[in-house]
Amino acid sequence: MQIIVSRQIGLPTEELWRHLVDYGGVARFHPFVDMADKLSDSNEGVGARRKCNFYDDNSVVEKVIEWEPGRRMKIELSEMNMPMKWAVAEIVLSPMGEQKCEASFIMNFQPKFGLIGALMGAMMMKPMMRKMFSKVLQGLDHHARTGEVISKDGNPAAKEAMAIA
Repeated sequence: MQIIVSRQIGLPTEELWRHLVDYGGVARFHPFVDMADKLSDSNEGVGARRKCNFYDDNSVVEKVIEWEPGRRMKIELSEMNMPMKWAVAEIVLSPMGEQKCEASFIMNFQPKFGLIGALMGAMMMKPMMRKMFSKVLQGLDHHARTGEVISKDGNPAAKEAMAIA
């Protein structure tokens, strides 16, 4: 199964990429990630690994398997609490002039549980993940333009919380 979600962002690709290149800093813009544990010596490029700890106490380990600086990264998901046999996500930035780009999340996955899982994936998981990726792109857009950390509800974190982070 595949999900594609895109958003036009009023920033050059290089500027937006700066926020993605800090692989361990995903919690600054991802409204569902409470914190990310760095699991590799490298924080960018092929082989970089992190464990995303979500606000709902679930987690996923993510490893960069493809990396095109300033353009795209492909991430393999593992050790996840989600009902998936496997999942691979890709973040792609496409320039749209000098001051604008399109950011896209593309996720390919196979649900567990055979035919029942496939039905669950099509009817429940895909719409849920599409909505989640839209919120992630919205958070990335806001954080990249303002520097504000995005909190659990998808809004900028309170100033006190930002000082702690």
